[in-house]
Amino acid sequence: MQETPYFPLFINLEGKKIVVFGAGKIALRRVRTLQFFHTEITVITREIPADLLEAWEMLCHNGNLQIRKKAFEEEDLAENWFFVLAATGDSEVNEQIARLCKRRNVPVNNASNASMCDFYFPAIASSEEVVVGITGNGKNHRDVAEKAAMIRKCLEKADEKNNQDRQQRE
Repeated sequence: MQETPYFPLFINLEGKKIVVFGAGKIALRRVRTLQFFHTEITVITREIPADLLEAWEMLCHNGNLQIRKKAFEEEDLAENWFFVLAATGDSEVNEQIARLCKRRNVPVNNASNASMCDFYFPAIASSEEVVVGITGNGKNHRDVAEKAAMIRKCLEKADEKNNQDRQQRE
């Protein structure tokens, strides 16, 4: 049986409250992307991996991000989150977070189990006036990353051409 495809939905996230559980590489990559869209991000994590500490500190300087160093508790979901990202590195904790979010009707992305996701987190390719979100079926992340890189190159070339055309008209 073929999986039902996910609908690509582009929404305004400006000022929306989002919580990310975990501070590993996946969480870091997703927070970097979300900051571009002017969200209010809270990261809840037991610890920040030493090799990622500097990257997290840089993201904190960008603003709109707070980090709470603590273990996950159900009360952490009591706030009015627009959506939740569970990327703790512990699949059992991620599943617990996902189950609790579903009970509360809060959209959740479980980084360790695509079948427990209400939405997939896309790879983003953007240019001056275009944002493209790319996602697969949650199984082949490398293929999605490669296609996103190809689209980014196309957008860069299009921007260069647009800038050249604009300069010629001036």
